[in-house]
Amino acid sequence: MTPRISDNKYSFTKAQWSIRRSQRICTKSIWGSEAAINPLLKFSSRAALSLLITVLATIVFAFSFYCHFFPDLSVKHRVAVGVASFLTVFLAAGAIFLVYHHRHKKRNIPRVREITRCGDGTFSLDVDRFAPKDISFSWHLIQPPSSTEKQQLESTLIMSENQDGTFNATSTCDNLRGKVNVTQPYTIQAAVTHRKLKQPVCNEWTSDPQDGYKLRPIVTRPLQLSLCDPGEVLCSLNLESFYPKHIDISWSCDTGQSQKNISSQEKYQENPDQSYNAESACKIPGDSLNDPEFKVIVRWKHETMEDWESRELRVRDPGFPWRPNITDMSPLIVQSNQQTMVKCTVSGYFPDVLTVMWFMKNARQETIPVSNGSKYEILEISQEKMSDNTYTCTSTLCFTPTSNSEEQEFICRVSHPSLEEPIERSTGPARTKVSPTVTEPIKFSLCESGDVLCSLYVSKFYPQNINITWTSGRDQINKIKAVEKFIQIRDEKTYDAISECRIKWDQSLFPLRVTWKHESMEKPEYKELEITAY
Repeated sequence: MTPRISDNKYSFTKAQWSIRRSQRICTKSIWGSEAAINPLLKFSSRAALSLLITVLATIVFAFSFYCHFFPDLSVKHRVAVGVASFLTVFLAAGAIFLVYHHRHKKRNIPRVREITRCGDGTFSLDVDRFAPKDISFSWHLIQPPSSTEKQQLESTLIMSENQDGTFNATSTCDNLRGKVNVTQPYTIQAAVTHRKLKQPVCNEWTSDPQDGYKLRPIVTRPLQLSLCDPGEVLCSLNLESFYPKHIDISWSCDTGQSQKNISSQEKYQENPDQSYNAESACKIPGDSLNDPEFKVIVRWKHETMEDWESRELRVRDPGFPWRPNITDMSPLIVQSNQQTMVKCTVSGYFPDVLTVMWFMKNARQETIPVSNGSKYEILEISQEKMSDNTYTCTSTLCFTPTSNSEEQEFICRVSHPSLEEPIERSTGPARTKVSPTVTEPIKFSLCESGDVLCSLYVSKFYPQNINITWTSGRDQINKIKAVEKFIQIRDEKTYDAISECRIKWDQSLFPLRVTWKHESMEKPEYKELEITAY
């Protein structure tokens, strides 16, 4: 029996050790449960559930281990181990409950960041991971910061949704121009309101007392070009509403193979809000625009900008102002064995590097180049400089049609460095009659005698015979005597006409109507002049 007693003593000693170890575990669990919450807060609810299952499995395994290897434990000892295990499970479950309750309480509460300011004077406030979606922002300006008066500011809101159903929001306030005294410090205040917040969260940003409100330069117009008398081109750029005054501006020209700097001059203007405008200008030779690859570049840098900004302009860019336009094309009037002249007028272009080519389209719709020879004569182009320093020219094609001529129409094609593709205009099919064109309304002026002189301009018709009549009154039965003046431009077949009439200033004579009829027209056309009394 001695060995038996010895074994029991040994078993009892091991049991006591296990019970005391369980008690120490329980004690540590009791006193450390609060301290254990903080690291547990990092787990999700799924991780907490996994932890609980792991603790339960460990306790069950430990209890089974004791029962299997120490079968001689008394009921009292087994009860003690069971109680210790139960307390451990209870405390673990309580800790996990506290973790879950804390996380649920804190879930989806808006996290309001600090106000951030960009160099251009834009302020923004970020709010992360909140629900529900409804949230509001209010911005105010306080200047000076010690003032009790607040000026409300406008703002814009951008929202995005996360995968877990929460939302992020960024509110931006940049409408401070004209509202801030740029020489004084100021405070920007932003308040966030949401149903999960007990009260609005209010953040502030205060400028440095030695540093007022800085304004980023604004470019409201593209780079401007204008022509100077000596054939130079003035390039200019306006930078507006910036502060402080100092700004770096540089100009350069690029030919595709080399780039060189150009000297410039700046003019500054102070605005009522104490910000500044700057106009920077430089001159380049006009013939440099003969190269389609040539470009002029302007760059500027201000302390509100992280890097340089620039604008550039080529002769083929959309903003180039002096592209050629075919402003007039005479109709093709064909009479057998009589010389015919077709004129193409091009205007509004610069530089004066222009190419005009003629093409003939025959009955088979084949486009054939036309050149000087026995059949066709292309007169030398003479370019004329206009008052705005742009150029105008007229190209003339002469030929004598024959009875079996295949000529159907002629095309004038114009090329210029500013054009990606040539522009062209057609005479249209050959005609023996041309309908008159009326683009302007009836003009009238008061004469010294008190009469009213009325006139109408009718252009480009052939042949010369045209019938123009003036009538007055509501029924248009009163005919008014008129005089026609015919105009024919040298070497052209078409005619223009000015028809004029005089009437007394009598409201009963209105509306005044002028009607014209030509043999090329299917029916007469007219315009009316109505006088309304107030």
